[in-house]
Amino acid sequence: MLAKTIIRFVVVVLCVYGVLTLGWNGFGRAYSQCFRTALAVVFEGESGFRTVEIPIDQPAAATTRLVIVNRRLLSPDGSGPVRNVDIPSSTFWNATALFIALALATPRRWVLRVAFTAAGTLVIQLFIAICVWLGLWLQSRHLGLRLVSAKWDATSDRLQDVMIEQGVLVVPCLLWLLGFWLFKARWPMAGVDS
Repeated sequence: MLAKTIIRFVVVVLCVYGVLTLGWNGFGRAYSQCFRTALAVVFEGESGFRTVEIPIDQPAAATTRLVIVNRRLLSPDGSGPVRNVDIPSSTFWNATALFIALALATPRRWVLRVAFTAAGTLVIQLFIAICVWLGLWLQSRHLGLRLVSAKWDATSDRLQDVMIEQGVLVVPCLLWLLGFWLFKARWPMAGVDS
């Protein structure tokens, strides 16, 4: 019975993840649009001497570009150095889809699955917001906006890469495992635990 449940879980995870990421690319495009809108609400605008803009024309559907400007370095005609920060919104969608697939495939009652999926998806988006904030903060140093010593440049770039490329895939799995562990004692697995 346990082997059957595990096989069913793996098949459902693969199917849901496949549908969300490969089956129809409209999910990814919709996520990118929502992602850009959320970034505009949260990050766009002026903060101290830094201005963050999200251009209407983006480099690709799966990438979101943010432009950082240090207003102190701008000349009177508005020209000056800027920093383009390209964020892989498709990677963030893959992390969200992975968590959704894991949560929906978990053998629990449907009400719990849906509630856990919704709550966990919000936590994943919070982690993604932290990744974006950190990326903006670290990239601002190239315009003299943050005091990060030159000896920490390579380390800070590596930290940003790890959080975006690997962290967004590890965090959904850890969050799912934490939720699975927390709910195991309270709510038995549907069709497995008695």
